[in-house]
Amino acid sequence: MRSIAIAVLKTLAVAAVYLVVTPLLHKVLHVGASIEGAPRMPLLVLMSVLTIGLLVVAFNLVKDLLPVRGSCAKGIAFTVVFYFLLVLVPTILGMIAFETDAEWRWLTPKKVGTYLTLLCDCVAYLAVGAVMGWLFPSRTSRRLPPTRGLALAMSAGAIVFPLMMWATMWATAFLRPLGLRSSWWFNLTFYGPFVLTGVCLPPLHLIVRQRCAGRGRGLLATLLVFALLWLPIQNFLVVFGWSFLGPFIFSLVSLAPAALIIALTEALVGRDGSPLARQACC
Repeated sequence: MRSIAIAVLKTLAVAAVYLVVTPLLHKVLHVGASIEGAPRMPLLVLMSVLTIGLLVVAFNLVKDLLPVRGSCAKGIAFTVVFYFLLVLVPTILGMIAFETDAEWRWLTPKKVGTYLTLLCDCVAYLAVGAVMGWLFPSRTSRRLPPTRGLALAMSAGAIVFPLMMWATMWATAFLRPLGLRSSWWFNLTFYGPFVLTGVCLPPLHLIVRQRCAGRGRGLLATLLVFALLWLPIQNFLVVFGWSFLGPFIFSLVSLAPAALIIALTEALVGRDGSPLARQACC
């Protein structure tokens, strides 16, 4: 119980860093509103703490497997690759797609607000990653050499994930309206940034699969880690008064393309002749 209490206190300390640094950066950079609706402060704090809590859980699941030395460096590397690029950047950048009355105008006040919001969040999460790594240290690391299978999986993910997101969203829209548009602007700016998600999922799977006792468990473990990072940010709009149901449906159905990329990675790496692919753990 004492160790759990200490872990909770450390997690709250990491959340406090985010809750202090983020508004400070917004004030310094004079970030305007990029999302319609005023934030509900109690819900904002609750969602922020939940998001950081799940980030800490995901980090602790894989920290000993990261091919990085140094506790703070591990926290920063994990945050940059598996939060910035995998989740945060594609999600926030894709918000500009919904300003449909200003298509192809890249510097409207709302779009600039989105860019600055993204910048503030990225800087804040650099601090979060450093503090998280420091408070939850890891003294070991595993080497993750590049393989032909990994390169193929990352290339395939860059193409398949955005396309599968598009297909999944439109299939779901037949059952529940999701506010999708059919214009070139919307398709490119909303689905395009998810190229980053498709690129970052394969290395996440190769890291997670090292601790699994079977192929099926490896696939599910990666999907779990991804869900811990993915679901909070996809549902964060409820803080600004948006309906919960729409983002929740989006976040759930979008796990299907992620599962496909994870399975594709397993298939491609499984045919690779590298030592990593021949490990008995998965």
